[in-house]
Amino acid sequence: MPILRTAILFALVGGVATADESVKPIPKFKLGRDTTFVDGPLDKDGYINYEAALNERLKGKITPETNAVVLLLKCLGPKPEGTELHADVYKALGIEAPLDVGDYLVQYNRHFALEMQAPDPRGFFDMEAKLKLRPWTKDDSPKHAEWLKVNEKPLANLMEAS
Repeated sequence: MPILRTAILFALVGGVATADESVKPIPKFKLGRDTTFVDGPLDKDGYINYEAALNERLKGKITPETNAVVLLLKCLGPKPEGTELHADVYKALGIEAPLDVGDYLVQYNRHFALEMQAPDPRGFFDMEAKLKLRPWTKDDSPKHAEWLKVNEKPLANLMEAS
């Protein structure tokens, strides 16, 4: 008997899901400043696009030239977390997508991969500990100085964004 009830339930739910979706509800009142705080933008069906309305309101007077996120993307490139950002992100920011290759931040663990994965990386980590305790020069650690040099432009963008 439970199988029959389950089958009937699925049939009913399936019938509801396949109902004519072209029938749109009739609005009970006209959109306008006298009835609601948000009166646009509207979607293709004439309903308020609340996501776009919220984005417009929160964006305010920010432009691509004054947006820190644009500078962060110049620092991190098109795959900040390893995954390509959706084209809508760039459209919302008012910029073109960054090129795949550019002066982007070279991550620390990528630059020092050989040192960190060495059979005995204690020397590297001991050097790290010493460098964190006091000012150092490129002679103290040429590899760390090289990492900073490689990241000069991305770090400049990061500083400007901050």
